[in-house]
Amino acid sequence: MKPLLIKNLSALDNDKWNNRRNIRSCLLTVCLISVSLFVMAQHTPAFKVDSFHLAGNISRYDPAGSPFQLLKVVYNTPYGQQDQVIAQLDKSGNFNATIPLFNPQELMLDFDHTLIYLYAVPEKSLHLTLDTADIRRVNTVNDLVKLHTTQQVISFKGSTAGINTNLHDYMYHLGHVINPVSNEQVQGMTADQYLTWRIQKMQIQLDSLQVWRRTNRLLHMFHTRTLQYIRYSAGADILAYWYDHSNRQALPPPSYQHFIATLPVNNNEVLTDVYYDFINNYLIYLHRKNHNNTGGSMLHYITQQINKGPGQDLLLANLAADSLQHSQQLQSATIQYLRQHLSNTAISDVSPILISNSIKA
Repeated sequence: MKPLLIKNLSALDNDKWNNRRNIRSCLLTVCLISVSLFVMAQHTPAFKVDSFHLAGNISRYDPAGSPFQLLKVVYNTPYGQQDQVIAQLDKSGNFNATIPLFNPQELMLDFDHTLIYLYAVPEKSLHLTLDTADIRRVNTVNDLVKLHTTQQVISFKGSTAGINTNLHDYMYHLGHVINPVSNEQVQGMTADQYLTWRIQKMQIQLDSLQVWRRTNRLLHMFHTRTLQYIRYSAGADILAYWYDHSNRQALPPPSYQHFIATLPVNNNEVLTDVYYDFINNYLIYLHRKNHNNTGGSMLHYITQQINKGPGQDLLLANLAADSLQHSQQLQSATIQYLRQHLSNTAISDVSPILISNSIKA
């Protein structure tokens, strides 16, 4: 029996793409101005399933007069989805939350639609302090940017205090990195025009990073993570533009394929969840390539096209997750195929296939 072949490709593509685009839209408004810092030993594996402990205090908090009593902590999963943890504020404004993480990544704290961006690391912790008055001042996107780019509004303690302090210091000095997604200029562009424009915006971001690097003590892992964020964001956006403006059958133009080929699909030390966006969009790109070539099993095609590594693992797990989401039961041969090819223990541990008990460890 052959591995599962996903047949309703158009429906899967549309559902997948709409979900992932909606997920990114709320984060990208501010997230591209928040290229963050991550400091860890260079040899430490990035993929690690563990919890991040977040605690904090909202000073001058009044339970009776406050519009928020709950704090939502939003994080990203490798499968193109977001999840959240809800924390209750006590009468003194204290809160605690334990967030299950897949790798170091950005978090979004939602205080009644006031968004605070942090950086979280598995096994680490953070305590933050923020004043109620500062939260209440946020009524527009510009107010939100000001909250993030004003120093000493948010204070940090804990094992990731330095990471998050430097994040906000970086945003203070270099907070206006261009957001290429929200720019109305892209409307009506041809595919080649958009590619040129998006690469130019990526280069502006990279140049800004180099200016910062020359004038500040920039740690190696901060520079590495920032490069990843900028480049994988561009890759994800370019694939998204191709999909949104294609006839849903043709492959991307050669110029698009050339640029995408410059981004490693397998990244063993990925320090941002933007990598997930790129991998998720890359899966649709592989769907198109397979459809225009053999039209055979996607599981087999992925293992033939992509070397073993976290990128291949995520592609295979995403494919299985899409099948389960659309109530397509995995055949026994498919389960065996995935068992043989999922090589990263961390990815296998959080695979939706494992969650659904389709694969036994």
